[in-house]
Amino acid sequence: MNENLSKISWLSMSILLSGILSACNSGVESNSTIPSSNSQVYQEHVQTYTLPLKNSLHVKINDDEKINFVNISSSSSAKTNCGLNDHGHAYCWGNGITGQIGNDASKSVDLATPVAMPDGVKVVSIFVNKEYNCALSNHGKAWCWGTGNNGKLGNDSPINYVSNTPQAVAMPAKSQIVTMASSDEFSCVIDQDGDAYCWGNGKSGTLGNGDEKMKASAKPVPVVMPDGVKFTALFGDKNSICALGNDGDAYCWGQGYPNHVPQKMAVADVKFSKIAVQSSFACALSEDGDAYCWGSNANGEIGNGSHHSDWALEPSLVTMPKGAFFTSIATSLNSSCAISDSGQAYCWGKGGIGNADVNSSNIPLLVTMPHGVKFVSISSNSNLSSFCAIADSGKTYCWGDNTLGQNGNGKPEHYNKIPTEVVTPEGVSFKQIISSELGKCGLDQSGQAYCWGNGSLGQIGNGEYENKLIPTMVKVNR
Repeated sequence: MNENLSKISWLSMSILLSGILSACNSGVESNSTIPSSNSQVYQEHVQTYTLPLKNSLHVKINDDEKINFVNISSSSSAKTNCGLNDHGHAYCWGNGITGQIGNDASKSVDLATPVAMPDGVKVVSIFVNKEYNCALSNHGKAWCWGTGNNGKLGNDSPINYVSNTPQAVAMPAKSQIVTMASSDEFSCVIDQDGDAYCWGNGKSGTLGNGDEKMKASAKPVPVVMPDGVKFTALFGDKNSICALGNDGDAYCWGQGYPNHVPQKMAVADVKFSKIAVQSSFACALSEDGDAYCWGSNANGEIGNGSHHSDWALEPSLVTMPKGAFFTSIATSLNSSCAISDSGQAYCWGKGGIGNADVNSSNIPLLVTMPHGVKFVSISSNSNLSSFCAIADSGKTYCWGDNTLGQNGNGKPEHYNKIPTEVVTPEGVSFKQIISSELGKCGLDQSGQAYCWGNGSLGQIGNGEYENKLIPTMVKVNR
């Protein structure tokens, strides 16, 4: 942190960075969010697909149907997508049965629809979960809407409160939120002092307050902070969360971590810079470009050449490829992938390895790279063995699960072992990729959003309730 920055400047920069990180990190779907209903009953449609000719990929639409997004968001369990435009306005589309569109209604929508934020509130980041969403405003306040069972809306209302418009999270007076992570069951924030607060379902210890009897909270409760440590970033998944401390160590709580308080995950003389969190394991990158993992290793998730079913509470150095320096990392259901400074991708664990010869490995294995391609960023679906990477050429490649065409290659294949190119409209290159449940969306360089894969509840955002095998432009509902 730069303490010489003004509070307003630091707040704005921190929240913006948090929004970008949480949207890009699917596992966290912090991961880097909104969603669908457990009680909902719907019919998935069987589709027959024909790949259009190249010159017909881009459908011309009127300018007033477009939105210039600066960020898009979803989560691996959601059938809803959301975006934020350059005026601080939030839009959502897809499943809205439990009010998660935030437009004062409880139904799904097939066009990007404005969220009914209070007058004067500008959104700087948005978080999508399965049955509710949250957003951070430019004033350092959090707002949530949708299903609030177990107190997930955080507005100090009855424990099963539901709202189809944004409600202010009941943070302590004078608190200013600088970053946030939100999952299907709980949310956590860091305030201007580097202290953390959590609310929602606490059955797995995700409230982090040390109270094993507190199973839920409808308002933020203080996390028990490690002595002398302030948190700078949050990375979460469904049942656990990790924070990056100002000492360069990771601190995790929730499922798999004892005592319902943050547990220190540290390696001598190593400072972590990024963390990717899964329900059963987590991995972190050091400032030196090495990867360390901990948690379950039943499928080789630790990446050190071993297998064991016990939960490892100490970070273990991943067997690094010779000369590799990892710059980014993403985790999926039972595997991880990282990008090296040379643009190569390496994966380990089970599923989504991206190698033509094997589908599991307990050490990083070089992905079967497209000829002449160098990757610059990677994202994942935390509920499936699925990854996407953006290349330095601007092209996007996806591999792994392709059940409803979410790899965007125009082919209805169930699974792609190696990276396949996403069929983008002519002239379109993505700068951000997000994953929803059996679907994906991309944000192009001009601020236009495109979605593909599962569209049964309108989550493509093009005015239809149909699946799409290739990226399709999101349109606005005015």
